[in-house]
Amino acid sequence: MAVTALTQQTYYTLFKYNSYIPVVTINDRAVALQQAVYDDLYKSRSAEKDLEWVAQSDTDFVRFWNQKGDTLLYILTELAGIQWREAEFDIYLVRHFPTIGSPDPVVIPFGGIGPKELLEEIPKDNRMILNIAFQLARRLLAQTDRSDDPTSYALTHHPLMRQTPHRRDNLAMLLALVTCQNMLGYDKANEAFESDFWDRHFPSKLIFEKYIMNKWVVRPEKNLAELILNEPRNSELVQATRPPIPRRAASGDGQPISQIAGISPTGKLGFSIRYESGNALVIDTIDANRLAYANGLRSGDQIRRVGGKTVRSYRDLIEKLLSGLERGSTPVEFVRDNKVNMLTFQPILLPIYEENDLYFEEMEEDSAALGEMGPE
Repeated sequence: MAVTALTQQTYYTLFKYNSYIPVVTINDRAVALQQAVYDDLYKSRSAEKDLEWVAQSDTDFVRFWNQKGDTLLYILTELAGIQWREAEFDIYLVRHFPTIGSPDPVVIPFGGIGPKELLEEIPKDNRMILNIAFQLARRLLAQTDRSDDPTSYALTHHPLMRQTPHRRDNLAMLLALVTCQNMLGYDKANEAFESDFWDRHFPSKLIFEKYIMNKWVVRPEKNLAELILNEPRNSELVQATRPPIPRRAASGDGQPISQIAGISPTGKLGFSIRYESGNALVIDTIDANRLAYANGLRSGDQIRRVGGKTVRSYRDLIEKLLSGLERGSTPVEFVRDNKVNMLTFQPILLPIYEENDLYFEEMEEDSAALGEMGPE
């Protein structure tokens, strides 16, 4: 089924609605996409039946999109101050997905999220609407990468627009939240954002609340693009969200040098483990220049599950993390300050040089961790 948005019935006097927006088609029959995401699962299960379930379950979403889809796109565009560079795209509705969604292609899961064993059911209320706005905001911010005009170039290369969980995703959440505040009302939008669901699935929430929420006031006459360009490149926010900078080896081979006792100088994850009572796996030391730290893990975190499965040993933990990275991402459940948390562990392009440079390089696959199983 292909559903294209109808003429909008909802308008808000704050906005002008004269921006260009792309044509969006709702696709809830993408069987091949669903199969590709979980190729092993659908060897013994019917992707067609799962998509039939989606088509029967997305009535509220289709109704929302028919009534307010264009309005959502218009408000996102005016608040962002960024123009769409694409004429059309699809929003793919699937039953299962490893994460809460994707901006490219735009994928919204309707059943559950997680790896082969699904961890939790996706909410279908205002938390879902915020997720839709968030994925579309992520896609809209990426439009600057497609343009060569001076303003877009300056935006793309501002430190806060780096594609890391604590930078561009923070901006996308701000854009999505303010959009939902205008469409749903301030209280309903904030209630959705303050839910346990977003506590688990927005790893930068603490930074967002401390530095951005209620401090960056986004409105059509002072849009997000202006706020980004006005933010000093050495501001407190930029420093607080600085991604790790691996140090090059003296030989120039690009491998990071670790000077932290107990951590391998070549592993890309960059942490060591200690065992506590009950055989609990707790991060002992962690390198702020590598992937585990960039994803939000910290010293003292007790790792409970990766990809929905309990971790039994240090080797088991490393294997599950690396396997999850091969699939694209994996959820990690951990305990910090006696509170259970969850984050999405994913590949991140780690910068090689200083902040003013624009070069990024993915860390090489870690073989030492699974070979000698020395400290990661």
